[in-house]
Amino acid sequence: MTGTAFNCNTDYPGQIQLTLVEGAVEMNERTTGGNVLLATLHPGNHFNYNVREHSFQVEEVDVRKFIGWKDGYLLFDNDLMKDVVERISYWYGVDILLADKELENMRFTATFTDLKLAQIIDILELSSNMAATYKKGSIQEDGSISKEQLILRKRR
Repeated sequence: MTGTAFNCNTDYPGQIQLTLVEGAVEMNERTTGGNVLLATLHPGNHFNYNVREHSFQVEEVDVRKFIGWKDGYLLFDNDLMKDVVERISYWYGVDILLADKELENMRFTATFTDLKLAQIIDILELSSNMAATYKKGSIQEDGSISKEQLILRKRR
């Protein structure tokens, strides 16, 4: 590695993501025959490796989308709603479900700085013609605790 500022994300099962802010990073895959160079990243590159398929993509991105967490904000720029709710779910530790399949492909742009989850859901409802239903977490028969859930539906 020759880079000095980057964000590495392994939060999503089966994916390894690296976003380079400054410097350069070489992404290698370890094989039985040795290391194989997959890509050399430059500032603004986002590397997404699919562990199951041993495949990867490199794309040019706005790095603020991937490093904003350290400064307390979430940035969305024309993102698919399914990706928006996935990031919000992870950030706030709540399951968010899109009840209507057509909502997944809606696009959303916003920056959320130090907002409570209820405020973000209000913004989603107002700007995206959705209605939210809240289900409290509960203690299961086996003693485990289910997460609270937010279900977003298209407003009729």
